[in-house]
Order: sequence, then C-alpha cells, then structure tokens
Amino acid sequence: MPKIHPSETDSPLLSEIIGRGVNLTKAGREWKGLCPFHTETTPSFVVNDEREFFHCFGCGAHGGRKEWLERAHEMAIKRPDSSPSKNESSPKKGGGKLTRSETVTVRFDPKLNYLCDLASRAQRRTKSSFIEWAVAEALGSVRLSDIADSDYDLSLKQVVSKLWHVDEADRVVSLALIAPSLLTHEEQMIWRRVREHGYFWRGRYNAQREWTWNPEEGSLIRDRLRNHWDQFKAVVSGEASESILPTWAKTLDPEIDDDVPF
Repeated sequence: MPKIHPSETDSPLLSEIIGRGVNLTKAGREWKGLCPFHTETTPSFVVNDEREFFHCFGCGAHGGRKEWLERAHEMAIKRPDSSPSKNESSPKKGGGKLTRSETVTVRFDPKLNYLCDLASRAQRRTKSSFIEWAVAEALGSVRLSDIADSDYDLSLKQVVSKLWHVDEADRVVSLALIAPSLLTHEEQMIWRRVREHGYFWRGRYNAQREWTWNPEEGSLIRDRLRNHWDQFKAVVSGEASESILPTWAKTLDPEIDDDVPF
C-alpha cells in the first residue's frame, strides 16, 4: 500500500505543528530553526515533512510526531508561561519537589550522544526517557560500601527511599546518617553544628543537670530542623552569626528535681 503523504490527510504537516512554537525557515526539502531543547545561536534543528521527523545536530534530539508532542507537553508543564521555542530556565529552590518534566543538561561525547540516540530509537522512547532509565539502572551497580564510609552494603538504587526527601534538610540528615563521607564541605559544617545543638535533639538531663542527647535518627526533631535550616546555612556561609540560632536550657533549673525528658 503506498504511503499517504501528510498533506493528503486532514492532519497538519510536522513542520506546521512544530512551527507553532519554533520559528522555522525553508531550507531545500527541509525546514530549519533554532533548537528549542538547548541554547544555540546557529540553527541546527531541522524538520523533514516527507520522512516525518525532526532532528537537532547540536544536542541530538530526534523523533517524529509522537515524540515532538511529548516533548512539547513536557516543555509546557515546565514553562507554562513560555513558548517551547524560548530557551529559558528559572532557578529552583533546593529541596523543591521534582517532576518528570525537569531536565538535566549533559554535554555528551558526540559518539556517545549518537549511540544514546540509537538506543532510544531501539527502545521506542524519547532520548531523555532512555537516559533517565539508563541512569537508574547504573545506580544499581554503585554500592555505598564502595564509594563511602558506610555500614550499608547496598546500592544507591536500593536506598533511594532513604536518601531522597523533598526537603533539603531531610536529605542532608539522611546522607549524614547513612554515608557521611559523601557530604559536601558545606553540608559537613552544617551537620556538625546540628549535632552539637541540643535544641534539635530529644534527650535527658543527666546527674549533673546537663542536657544530653545521642545524635541518631530517632532522636532528631526534624520539624525544628526544617524550620531553622536556612538559618544554619546562613551561619555556615558567613552571612549571619550563630546568635540567630535558637537556644535551649543547657542545664536544669536547680529548683526542678525531676529528670525531665525533652
């Protein structure tokens, strides 16, 4: 059966669909424009109506009608007030909830980029989806006992539920308790101050009437830490003094005889 050209149906041409968000100009049998998936000044993005595909020679983005609609939908979610042709990004506060529409820009070796392109075609998925899947699989071979001073002989993939949290404070705490050697210098400085600050830990007054605690997961009052996390960051960065941190009764009032838990 002969292939029906898109112009012979009610469906718009691929260039017409893509042209709604990307400024395309005619270039022989193809259309050309600036790639909407990465920042560039020289057009490397082409659309071929006859073979119904788009391809970027800069970042390797490739696909047909279905893949374009998926990518356009992702960009619409990511930038609801912008057209897909704009290469803009807005900063996100650390700890914000991630969505599948968020992307990571990776500068691939051209050969690796091309092989990823072929692999994504073979699996009938978008390139970003393939890379996401490949990274998840690779995390299964990275063991904590090999990369960090940790008692957990598990892969990163196996402990993702323990390490990943929406709030930055919870992520740093989990990493500090599971694999402290993977903390950045700033995170180490914050964690040291948190460990030494009795306001954020459940404990008891000892025989000398001093507040004592064990810095372990079950003792941490996470709500308090989340509320004061930005203050810890400001102290570590030198933007504020430690006086902005909350205080606690380090010694028990002599008139109180009970060994009162926090």
